[in-house]
Amino acid sequence: MKIFLSYAKEDVKIAKRLYDDLKREGFESWDEEDILPGEHVSLFNKEIKDSSVILLLFSVNSVSKRGEFVKQQKFILKLLDEIPDSETFIIPVRLNDCELLDERLQNLKPADLFPSYENGLEKILKALHRKKPIWQNHRLRKMIITYMIQTMSRLIRKNLRQAAAVLSVSEEMPKVISSYPVMTIPS
Repeated sequence: MKIFLSYAKEDVKIAKRLYDDLKREGFESWDEEDILPGEHVSLFNKEIKDSSVILLLFSVNSVSKRGEFVKQQKFILKLLDEIPDSETFIIPVRLNDCELLDERLQNLKPADLFPSYENGLEKILKALHRKKPIWQNHRLRKMIITYMIQTMSRLIRKNLRQAAAVLSVSEEMPKVISSYPVMTIPS
């Protein structure tokens, strides 16, 4: 699952901490710092669109700010208008006691990284695990892979030609599974 972090430059320290914590938990985190020198800035909008979840980080620094963070926020909120209300797509994250000014964000429950960063992180992780695609569930992935291996070994014993065909298809299986729409696992 790809997670995009959007934040004001003044909040880079806590954003980096959150980014690192998400990576440690096995999530593919991405932010504008991942755009390398010489890469086209339109990659930024593509990465936002390709993300499963966007964490919008707000603080007293960002709510009164103009500039790049506000542009990102407007682009992200346009995407919010295009998805069903039942989908968790944007998670507002408050870094301190600040007000979410946009009405669409006020309708979403924020995760607060204050007064306790650890409690806020735990809530974010709970929301992300709830949305995790079925293929990324480690127990289910192990069951699927075990089933695929057992099926392939049966085919190998029965018919080598069929086994070759199955092997060529099974190499594409993770790509095929990951291309399916995200399925959520109920808690």
